[in-house]
Amino acid sequence: DPPLEHGGETAPYVVRTSYARAADVREGFDLLGADMYFSKDGMPMAVSDGKNMFWRSGDDAVSPDTWQYWKFVWRASMSTLTTIKEHLLFSHMATSNIYATASRQVLSPTHPFRRFMTRFTFGSIFINGQAQNFIFGSKTIGSRAFPFANQNAAVDFIWQSLPTVWDVFLPLRDPSTLPDKESYPMFGQMPYYTNGTHVYSMLQSLLVDFLKLYKDDWCKGF
Repeated sequence: DPPLEHGGETAPYVVRTSYARAADVREGFDLLGADMYFSKDGMPMAVSDGKNMFWRSGDDAVSPDTWQYWKFVWRASMSTLTTIKEHLLFSHMATSNIYATASRQVLSPTHPFRRFMTRFTFGSIFINGQAQNFIFGSKTIGSRAFPFANQNAAVDFIWQSLPTVWDVFLPLRDPSTLPDKESYPMFGQMPYYTNGTHVYSMLQSLLVDFLKLYKDDWCKGF
């Protein structure tokens, strides 16, 4: 979609969380989810609930109190949903669980690749077991901390929206897939991408060197 324009400014960047407004919340809480639109310089221009636009300035700007409210909705939504989606579900319950399970179910304790995977899976089983008991599910500490009316349904809804590991790291494997740097210069300056490409390359080289070192033992001792 082309960037939004308002009051002579363009909003080329948007961070969306309004998808979460589909999840019901308990009495006394407001719905999570809002989309924040940013200028080319990274300054907030507007917030949307997915249907309505709340502009910060211009002839149709909302009141200062309304702007502060929707800014808080977006900030609170970002904090909560990043914790649930990217941190707890994607990093812990999906990625680390899959790596730890595959390592232990398929590879013998002496297999070289199991040793290699240990640096990425150490502690996963313990901490994820704790998270399962205390954060996920109904009547847990997590269900009291988060506002959802049905914790299980909300977590399942977010789980279904998780991207694959392959898709998440595509921009780090191939920076050319990022949006045009002239039109979207801030993408090229984000530490996640500038530093992330180097970290990804280092880990990739580590894996390649490891495979070369143990290639003769690779099919032994499964």
